[in-house]
Amino acid sequence: MKCFNFIIALCLFPVTQLLAQDGSYDTSFGNNGITITDFEGEADIARQMALQPDGSIWVYGHKSFNIGFEKIIVRYAPNGLLDTNFGNNGIVLVTEQDDLNYTQLLPLGDGTVLAAGIQENNSQNDFIITKYTVTGSIDTSFGSNGTITLNVDNEEEIFVHLTNNNTITLLGATESNNEFVLVMARYLSDGTLDTTFGTGGIATTVLETNPSLTYNIYETLSYNSGFLISYSSLAQNQNRIVKFAKMNGNGTLDTSFGNAGIANPGIAHDAYTQVALTVLPNDSFMALIHISRYFTTGQSETYFSRYLSNGNLDLSYANNGIRDVGYFEFAPYKIIRQANSRLLAYGGSSGIDGPTVTIIRFYENGFMDNSFSGNGVFSQDMVPVGMRLAPDGAILGVSSTPWYSGFEDFAVYRLNNNPLRVEENYKSNVGVFPNPTSDFIMVSCTECSLRNIPYQITDAFGRVVIRGKIAETPIISLEGLATGIYYLATAETTVKLIKK
Repeated sequence: MKCFNFIIALCLFPVTQLLAQDGSYDTSFGNNGITITDFEGEADIARQMALQPDGSIWVYGHKSFNIGFEKIIVRYAPNGLLDTNFGNNGIVLVTEQDDLNYTQLLPLGDGTVLAAGIQENNSQNDFIITKYTVTGSIDTSFGSNGTITLNVDNEEEIFVHLTNNNTITLLGATESNNEFVLVMARYLSDGTLDTTFGTGGIATTVLETNPSLTYNIYETLSYNSGFLISYSSLAQNQNRIVKFAKMNGNGTLDTSFGNAGIANPGIAHDAYTQVALTVLPNDSFMALIHISRYFTTGQSETYFSRYLSNGNLDLSYANNGIRDVGYFEFAPYKIIRQANSRLLAYGGSSGIDGPTVTIIRFYENGFMDNSFSGNGVFSQDMVPVGMRLAPDGAILGVSSTPWYSGFEDFAVYRLNNNPLRVEENYKSNVGVFPNPTSDFIMVSCTECSLRNIPYQITDAFGRVVIRGKIAETPIISLEGLATGIYYLATAETTVKLIKK
C-alpha cells in the first residue's frame, strides 16, 4: 500500500511535534518543557552540554556550597528528569584539580563522553581530555588513567573532533614568541597518540606572526576532509579582523584556500564579535557574524555572509555576499543546518540584566522563518550555554537561570521543531521526477543549468547518504536507500524526495 507524504511523516514523528508550534516548549519534557535543577546551594551555573544518540543530556558546570564551588557533571534522561543511574543520583563530582575547566563535552556515540579543557600548570597550561563511562566514572583504560595531557607553550583554547574511524583530533591554539600557532594532535580510540600523524602524532602550524596582535578562535568545524577555523586578530588600537583558516587532515594549511590557507574577507570592527559557521552541500560555507562598533559608532549589527569553497566571498549571495538579518543585538554561538536546509541559530541577545537565550530559524537565503515560534525567534530570560538537535529533530537546550530571579540553577529544555517541514515559499524552479520514486530521479531546472552542480541527498535526520555532481544527463540512482523521506540539496535549493 502506498503511503502519502503526511502519513510517512506521521510514522516518523510524534503527533504532538507535527501539530505543535515549532519553537514552543514540548510539554511532555520535564515540567511543561523545562527542568530547573537546584543543587541545594546558591549559584549553580551550567557551562557545557553534550547530547547522546539515545536523547540523554550531559551537563558540566559548577554548584556552590558554603565555602566555594564544586565542579559537577550531571546527566538527564530523554524525558528531562535527572538520571539516577548516573553517578550519585544523577551527579558526578569532577575530582581533578581546581584549576581545570572543561570547555567542551564530546559524546562518543556509545554512551561515553570526552571532556576537554585547559588546566593551569604553574606558569604553563596543559590541554586535557578525560573520558567518562556510561555510569559517570573515569575510564582508566583511556590515555593515562583516563586522561590525555598535552603540554605546549601557552595553551589558550582547545577543540576536539571525532573522525569516522574513531580517532580523536585535538585542535589547540597557542601564542608564543609573537606567533599564533595551531596545534593538531591525533589520538587513537584508546587515548594514545597516533604516530602515523605529523611528528609523533602532533603537527603545529604558524597561522600568523605579529607581536602587536592578540588572537581568538571562535569555532572549528570538520570540513572537506579537514577543518575550517574561524578566528580574529585584535590590534592595540581595538581594530579586530575576522578570518578563516582551512586545515588539511594531515595538519597542514590548505594552500588552495584563501591566501596560502587563510581567507581574510575584510570584516573589521572595533570591539566585541561572535562568529558561528555552517557548511553547505557543495563545500561552500556560511558565517553568521555579530560585530560591535562600540568605540566608533556605538552600534551593533548581525549578518550572514556566504563563502565559496576557496574562501572567497560569494558575491552572488544577497548583497555582494552579505545579508543583514535585522536582529542587531543577537550574538550567535552555533548554527545547525537542518535536513530541509533551514538554519537554526543559537546564541544570546543583550538585555538590561545580562544575556538572553535566543534561537532564530532562518531560510538558507538568510531571511527569517516566521513560522518558528510565531515570529522566527525564541527568546527566554536565561544564560545561553548550548543547543543540540534531538534524534527526532526537537531542539534541546541547556542554560542557567538568571541571577536576578534568585540564585542561578541549571535549566534544560526541549522545544518542538519539525525538520521535515518545507513551506511552499522555499521551493524553487528545480524539480525532480518521478517523485515518489522507487529507484531513480531525474533532476530538471526551468531557469538554470544543472551540469556539474554539486549536490547531496540527506535522510530525514540530516545524515548524508549520497553526494556527487549532477551529470550532463541528470539522473541520480537511489538504489540501496530504504523507503522514507529524503532531501536533494544544492547550494541554492532543497527538494523533498519520497523513496517508496
